[in-house]
Amino acid sequence: MKVLIASNAETAHIFDDHTPEIKRQEPIIGGVLNPNVGKFFRTFQGDSLTREQVKSFNQSETDLCVIGMLDWEDDTGHYQTRLEQCLVKESSRRFLSHAGLNNNVEIMMH
Repeated sequence: MKVLIASNAETAHIFDDHTPEIKRQEPIIGGVLNPNVGKFFRTFQGDSLTREQVKSFNQSETDLCVIGMLDWEDDTGHYQTRLEQCLVKESSRRFLSHAGLNNNVEIMMH
């Protein structure tokens, strides 16, 4: 899982650009994903945003993005579900949540 600031143009390929970094992270082993409950929470810690990053986000120059991968398995096989979402600040002081092309994509690993 990774939280990062990216320019509006970078968000189009942010998942592919940062996949190697996510794969190098120490995995969190364990946890239960109960089917059909609709909610699952886990807290992750990352680098703090710099003043410059916060300023660029507040000026609508960059987006705040979260990307990640969840590997899981059940009786049917081993899967990976991907997360790619960005928070976009509009100039009107509204925020939009943007789901990227890789968001909620499920891949059978083998």
